[in-house]
Amino acid sequence: MKRMGIILFDGFCPTCNKWAKWITKRDRRGGFKLVARDSEAGDAYLSICPARLKELDSVLLFSQGVWFARSSVTCRVLWGLALHWRLAGLLLWLIPRPLRDLVYDVYARRRHRSNPANS
Repeated sequence: MKRMGIILFDGFCPTCNKWAKWITKRDRRGGFKLVARDSEAGDAYLSICPARLKELDSVLLFSQGVWFARSSVTCRVLWGLALHWRLAGLLLWLIPRPLRDLVYDVYARRRHRSNPANS
């Protein structure tokens, strides 16, 4: 199986860690490698990440030489899982990206408020 990509996530965020565990549980083909942004491996990937994405409060995906962020990562991760998740990813993809990203950004701000470490 060809690797779908490297997912960089906030290792200090409980919500992000739950999402990473969710992916790991469903990624039966091992298509994704999950890396905490705040790790040595995360630093190595961030060193080749475009500057416009480095400071973005988002999960990042590096796949086949291309970087993705925000809701596009969610769609692409779903596409790498079982058929029913691929269909969910397709339905999500049909929503215009500005609207998907707006919802993603609202959720991202909310997760920081609910995280006691960020208070």
